[in-house]
Parts: sequence; C-alpha cells; structure tokens
Amino acid sequence: MLTSLFRHQRNRRHLFRSLSSLIGILALTALLTLCRHTRTVHDPTLEKRILSLDSKAAADAADSLDKSVERNIALIAFCQGRVAYEEGDYRHATTELKLAESIIDSTEYSPLRFGIEHYLFYLNYYYGDSKTALRYANGTRDIANKLQDSTLLCTAINCHAAALLEFNRRNEAIDTMLRVLDYVSILPARQKARMYNNIGYMFQDSDINVSRKYYELSLSEYPTNTAMANIAAIHAREGNMEAADSLWSRSLASASSYPLRLHILTDIYNTQCELGDFRRACNTADSLISLKIRMETQRTEHDVTGEQLRFDNQLQHEHTRQRIRSLIFVIVIVILLAVLTWLFHFYRRSRMEKELAKERIMARALQTRIETLQQEIDETKETNSLQHDEIIRLRELTEEVGKLNSRLQSLKNRQAAVYANGRKRYAEVAEGNSIIKWSKRDIDDCVEYFELVDTSYMASLDTLYSGLTSKNKLFMILSHIGKTDSEIQQIFGVGPNAIRTLRSRIKAKLS
Repeated sequence: MLTSLFRHQRNRRHLFRSLSSLIGILALTALLTLCRHTRTVHDPTLEKRILSLDSKAAADAADSLDKSVERNIALIAFCQGRVAYEEGDYRHATTELKLAESIIDSTEYSPLRFGIEHYLFYLNYYYGDSKTALRYANGTRDIANKLQDSTLLCTAINCHAAALLEFNRRNEAIDTMLRVLDYVSILPARQKARMYNNIGYMFQDSDINVSRKYYELSLSEYPTNTAMANIAAIHAREGNMEAADSLWSRSLASASSYPLRLHILTDIYNTQCELGDFRRACNTADSLISLKIRMETQRTEHDVTGEQLRFDNQLQHEHTRQRIRSLIFVIVIVILLAVLTWLFHFYRRSRMEKELAKERIMARALQTRIETLQQEIDETKETNSLQHDEIIRLRELTEEVGKLNSRLQSLKNRQAAVYANGRKRYAEVAEGNSIIKWSKRDIDDCVEYFELVDTSYMASLDTLYSGLTSKNKLFMILSHIGKTDSEIQQIFGVGPNAIRTLRSRIKAKLS
C-alpha cells in the first residue's frame, strides 16, 4: 500500500512541476510582449510638428518613425491618407484614414484625431454618404470644443454648417456659421475668406445684400474661385452679365474640383435660362451632363461608402477573432489553474496520508522499543547487587523510556484527535446528515476513522483502485454501509446526475 502511495505521489509531483513550468513560461512570454510594446514611447511634440507640415513632407517625416508604436502607425496612415486625398485617389485615402481611425482611441481628443475625422468628413461629403459626413462633422466640432482650439473650431463649424445644408437645415446652418464671427480676428486670411464666403452663401436666397457683403469681404481677404463664382451669380441676377461672365470665366479656368465646377456651371445654366438664352443654356447643359457623368463615374470608381463598409466589416471580424483568441487563452489558463489546484489538493492529501502512515509505523516502532527497554530494565532490577556502571545504565534506560513514552503519547494524542473527529463525522453521515459544511479535513478524518472500523474493506479499496480521493472513498464507504443513492444525494447535497458522474469516475480508477 505504501509503495503504491509513494509511486502515485511521485508521478503527481512530476506533473505538478511540469505544469508549473508551463505557466511560468506563459507568464514570461506575456511579460516580454508587454515590454516589447512599451519599450518605445510616443512623442507628442514630434507628432505636432509633423502635423504642421504640408502633406508630402508630413508623409515623408512620419514614414521614418518607429512602426512598432501603434500611435506612429496611425500618424503614418493619416499622412498617407492626406496625400492620397489631394492626389485624387479617394479609395486609398479612405482605407488609410479608416486605418488611422481604428487605431486612435475613440475617446481621445487630439489634433491627430481631429485631422482624421476632418478628412473623412470631406470624403463622405463629396463622394460618400451625407449622414456619415454629418457624423464626422459633429465629431470634429466635439474635438475642437474639447481642445479649446479656436482655429480648429472654425474649421469644424464650417464642416458642420455644410453638412446641415445637405439636409435642408438652412436656419440651423446659418446660426452655426454666425458663431465663427467671434473668432474672425485670429483666423489666417485664406480661412477667413472661406468663412465669409460660406456665410454669404447661407444668405444668398434670403438676403442678397448681406450675401454680397460677405462675398466682397471674402474676395478682399483672399480671392477664391468659390467666392468669385458666388458673387458672379449675384451680378447675373442684377443684370450685370459682363461682370458675371468675367468672374465665371476666371473661376472656371482655375477650378480643379468637380463639385466647384458643378456649382459654377449650375449657376450659369440657371442664369441663361432666366435670360432666355437657350442656345447657350443648351451648351452649358451639355457640359453639366458630361461633368455629372464624370462625377458619377468617379464616385463609382472610388466607392468611398463601400470602402468604408468593407473596412468596418473587416475590422469587426478582426475584433471578433481577437476576442475569440483572448477567450481561448483565458480558458486555457483557467483549465491549467484548475488542474494545478486539483493536483495540489492531491499532493497535499497524499502527503497527509504519508505522514499518517509514518506516524503509525513510528508508533509501532516506539512501542516495540519501549517494551524492549522495559524488559531490559526489569532484568537489571532483578539483579541483587548492582555495580556502578549498571546503575548508570539503568538510569539512562529509564530516561530513554520516559522520552519514548512522551513521543508515543504525543503521537497517540494526535491520532486520537483525528480519530475523535473522524468518529464524530462518521456518526453524522451514518445518521444521514449532510456534509455540505464539512472541511476537507473532516472528510479525511472520517475516512481515516473508518479504516479502524473496517480495515479489510479499506485495504481492498487501495488494492482495487488507484488515485481515489477522500470524497471518492467516502462515497464508497456510504455505499458499503448500505446507504441508498437518494440518501447519498442528501448527504452530499447534490442531484442524481452528480452521483452518476461520481460513480463513473470511480469506476474509471479501477486498477
């Protein structure tokens, strides 16, 4: 029995050490991964300098950054997205900007996130979806408000007002644009001109004098194509076709974007129809149709909305896979911890059983030694005349017997405590009381006590089965003393399925 016990204990200890080493390796791997991701730090000052450069210079500067830092990857993607947007490769611009957006924290308020949402607004405003454009316009305004940056706030308000006009919310757009006037003194000339032009456009259908005033302010700050085209429409409505044609020609000659050319040609066409110049209106209409076809072709080719949907779906799938991988990792760790806990309990139980076995052997050895010494003492005392050496020897033997008796009594007291608790617990289960509140020590003591009650049966369990736990043995003891399954269920506090599972596990441990 002891040989089998030591063999099982040695095997479990070996498995316990192997699993401990495996968990140590996993923990070290996680630590090294964390260190690898944190060995380089993000430099916000350098990021700010890169964002202040023009598109191509910013892209070149960002490309030299450490790509092991996610923040740098987002900055690189944003700079490449800007370049792609300005070169007219809107699909590539959408992919890069969406990549940058996916890396940056959605709760972050920074110039980089503002720039990402600002360009995504323009992509959706001209080539994508109006609702998405309004969402990004709202986002830019929230970021600018949090940053308390007046220049960024003016840009965001312009975007927000333009998005509102797409939904015919003109009054709300006008109220929004007029708030920019509070920051006019700090704006650079070009941005100030764009702001005045946008305000003038808001009033074009309601108050032409106010509209003219802001268009003229825009041209005085910085002559843009849009402002020239807008004031040309006012000249045409007033009958000053010479000034209108001159401004339209100048704006068309330098207008590079399709939306601006569409806006100019639409104004020219409407004016020509109102004046009854249908021949020229037909020519303008042909140009409008051709331009709209090119715009639709461009919209289809770049497919900004579809590219965004594809990217979002791919990102969602990646997040799902990441969650699954994380869940699998957690499950593996939990299983390993459960196995380690299980092995630890087995190891502790085996160690306790070994100590009990050693105590029994020691108690028998002490008893035998005491009896031998006592016999020697008695024989010595029967001698009529004791020599000095014999007296000393007798005293030593008596002291040794006293020490041995003390050790034997200590072992007996310890075993008595175990057996007393075991006897009490055995009486409880014999009466059908529950063991739900028992500690593991109580179960061990109960099994230990029953070995005194029925030594042959417990020896047969150790012979027939390998690796039985104390709870397994208690189940077999209850079955042996005649308890039914329903009574055992009540004692263990479990259902019938648990009893069937326990019985099948015990059968699997047959040697």
